[in-house]
Amino acid sequence: MRKLTSFNFVCALACAPAALAQEATISVDISAISADLATELDVEANELPTAVMVSPDVAAVVCGVDVSSLTDTCVATTSSTELTTQLGSEIEIEVESNGATESGQDEGDEGDDGY
Repeated sequence: MRKLTSFNFVCALACAPAALAQEATISVDISAISADLATELDVEANELPTAVMVSPDVAAVVCGVDVSSLTDTCVATTSSTELTTQLGSEIEIEVESNGATESGQDEGDEGDDGY
């Protein structure tokens, strides 16, 4: 019985960090890059939140730090496709994989079938 308890304890310690890492999020302050993000998402800057919750990997990229040095929050200094996609989903804008907002047609192409 004691061996089983020790085994369970060791397994719990080994598995816990992986489970926590999957659920961890970092609050990224995007106010410094909100104008750029607004342009990318084709919205007004005042429509964006001041911060967004993202994975540690995304936070490290946009905040320009190593994942190991992250705390609960960081300040974004650059954008990424992942950040733009996350932000777009939070404000309900569909974002293409290249970071551009998705639209039906270009403004000048409406109703033009090429005939």
